[in-house]
Amino acid sequence: MIGKFCVAVCAICLSSAYSWERKKNRGAAYVFISILILILTLAFTFREYIFQDGMGADYFAYQQWFQSMSFSRLGLRFTNIGFDVFIVAVKLFYNNFHFFLFLCGLLINTLIYRFIEKHSYDVFFSSVLYVCLMYFSAFNILRQWIACAIYLSAFEFLMDKTPVKYTLLVILAATFHNSAIFLLFLYPIINCRISFPKKASLTMAASVLCYVGFPTVFRMIMALTEKLGLGYLQKYGTALNLDLGNFTPFIISLFISICLIYMYFNNMLDEQMQKYAVWGILATGCTFLSPVNFIFNRMSVYVFVSCIITFPIILKSLSDNGSKHIFKMAVGGLVLISFVI
Repeated sequence: MIGKFCVAVCAICLSSAYSWERKKNRGAAYVFISILILILTLAFTFREYIFQDGMGADYFAYQQWFQSMSFSRLGLRFTNIGFDVFIVAVKLFYNNFHFFLFLCGLLINTLIYRFIEKHSYDVFFSSVLYVCLMYFSAFNILRQWIACAIYLSAFEFLMDKTPVKYTLLVILAATFHNSAIFLLFLYPIINCRISFPKKASLTMAASVLCYVGFPTVFRMIMALTEKLGLGYLQKYGTALNLDLGNFTPFIISLFISICLIYMYFNNMLDEQMQKYAVWGILATGCTFLSPVNFIFNRMSVYVFVSCIITFPIILKSLSDNGSKHIFKMAVGGLVLISFVI
């Protein structure tokens, strides 16, 4: 807990300095953000010494993966091929697990802060959200965060309607974790000729239906397979571990969509905000799979990272200081609960 607290304090201080200097001296701002990226990367690399019990449940699994992977073990399969090639390439230069973690942390943090710099309406707010709400989850889901960081580089191609570049980067992200392949479906959804509130409303309604109805439907399918003598398929139903326990990301995604729809109808979003706010659909769209723990645990990173964009948009759109303070306190409470847990 002390290690997490120290990292959070450093992030808040350096993010504040970065945000302040960004308006006056971009050179100094980049120095502050570079120091923050370095601190986050070093904490990520040496977490076994800094955080001890909080170093991540998958730490030793990735360590074994790194040690056992070699050029001769590379196959033609698509699953994890990017991650495996990355490991082999790193080992050609320096066969050290901490060096590998350092490069992973540097890649993740650099791409995420590049995304924040280019697209966030409030870099301080986005930076604090990332560190306090999302950063420590990378200790467990390393491949998902690499895939997500690569995907964030494709965000501008999604907004600029450049399908080839967007598709290539999503496929590259999927070679690190195949959950990213679902993000290909976002391109036609976001760029179709339907207004933003209709997109968000339809997506939100579909999410609610999936969230409530999918477990029941899936259990009916499993029961049918058993009657048909296909009982061996039951193991997949067990692996999915269906329940309705993923309330937090589901509620966050609905909150984001409702806020953005309300602001749109009340003319609180200018044209530029609408362009970025459309990505809020991602927060709701990914919860299509939220009743399925096995799948959603691999999609949650894409849900939470959308907060980097959508929360600052909501904050900037609020007209009076009272509403802004209430919103900040609500988000701060969410961050505090997540940080403590």
